[in-house]
Amino acid sequence: MKKNVAIIINSLKAGGAERVVSILLNELGNECNMHLILLCNEKEYAVPSSTTCFSLNEPLIEPEYKRLLRIPDQAKKINRYCSDNKIDVVLSFLNRPCYIAAMMRRKYDFPGKIIMCERTFQSYMLERRSALYRIFTKRLLQWAYAKADLILANYVAIKEDLLQLFNLKKTITVIYNPIVLNEVTEKASKPVDYCFDANCFYFVTVGGLRPEKNQSLLIDAFSMLKELPCKLIMVGTGPMESVLKDKVKVLELQNNVVFTGLDNNPFRYVNKCQCFVLSSDVEGFPNVLLEALACSRSIISTDCNSGPRELLAPETAAFKRVQSGYETVSHGILTPVKNTAALADAMIRMYKDNTLRNELENTALNRARQFDVSVIMDDYRKVILRQ
Repeated sequence: MKKNVAIIINSLKAGGAERVVSILLNELGNECNMHLILLCNEKEYAVPSSTTCFSLNEPLIEPEYKRLLRIPDQAKKINRYCSDNKIDVVLSFLNRPCYIAAMMRRKYDFPGKIIMCERTFQSYMLERRSALYRIFTKRLLQWAYAKADLILANYVAIKEDLLQLFNLKKTITVIYNPIVLNEVTEKASKPVDYCFDANCFYFVTVGGLRPEKNQSLLIDAFSMLKELPCKLIMVGTGPMESVLKDKVKVLELQNNVVFTGLDNNPFRYVNKCQCFVLSSDVEGFPNVLLEALACSRSIISTDCNSGPRELLAPETAAFKRVQSGYETVSHGILTPVKNTAALADAMIRMYKDNTLRNELENTALNRARQFDVSVIMDDYRKVILRQ
C-alpha cells in the first residue's frame, strides 16, 4: 500500500526550498500519494497532476506577529486535513511549517512521522535581528525541533550549526539538494535575446536582488575591472534592484552591467558566459552554484555560511573559511565575505588564466552529477519510505 505523504511549505514561489519540494512531488508521485499543503496559494513551480493540493489561502507577506498568531488555527486546519486523508508522513519546509507540524504533534497528538527540513544557517539569520526576536525565535525553534522524528539539513555546516545553536539531541541527517541535470543542460542550450560580443569576457550572477546576496559587493569588485573587455550579466529581480542600478550609474558602468530582470531560464545566460560569480553574505544551499557546475562554468564564490565550500571544495573542512586574498579550490575560487579587493582579484585571475578556467570547466559537470536527482532521491526515499 502506498504511503500518504504531505509536504507543508509557505508557498511555491521561486526559491531553493520550493524547488526541492517541486522535485520531491515529481519524483515520489509514483511511489506515494503526495499531498502539497500551502499556507499561501502561490505557485511558480509546476505541480504534478497526481498531487493533491490544499491551501489555507493566507497572505504571503504580513507582519511577523500576525504570522505567529495564525499558527494555532493553521495547525488545527492542517491536522484535520492530515487526519481526513490518513497522512503517514509530514515534511515541513521553513520555520512556520515546522512550528505548525510541532503544534500538530503537541496539541493534537499527530500519529504520523514528522520530518523537519532545515535550509537556513540559523545562527546568521538570528544575529541580524533584535535581541527579543533572537530569544523568542530560538526558543520556538528549539521547541519545534524537539517534536520532530527526524531533522534534515541540506549541508553539513547547517547540521553543525543546528547542533551548536540548539544543543539538539535529535537525529539530524544531511541530504543535499538535488538537481535535475538533464533539465538544466537542455534549458542551457536555448537561445537568448541578448547579443553577446565574441571579443568580450562575461561574468554572470543569478539570484534575487536582496541584501544578503550582496550584489553591491560584486558591482564594486567589477568596477575594478573597468579597463578590461569584460561585462557583467545580472539575472534576477528584487528589492535591491533600484539601489544596484543607481550604483551602476554612479560608477559609470551602464555599458558594462546588464540587468536581465527575472528569467525562468537563467541557465541559457550562464551557458553563454565564461564565469559565474556568487557574492552572498550567507546561503542555505546555493543551488545557483550547482546549476553553474551543470552548465560547465568556472565559478567564483564568497566563502560564506553555508554551502559554497562544501560544494566547491569538498576535500576541505566544512567550517574552514578563507580570511584574506582568495583560495583556488578543486571546483572554483573562494573569497572572503564582504571583501571587494579579494573578489576583484579573483575575477581578474579568472579572466587572465585560461588554463585554470579550462580545468574548472572540464571537471564541473562531473561534480554536478554527484547531486543529480537520480542520486539524491535515494536518500530521500530511505527517510520517507522506511518504517
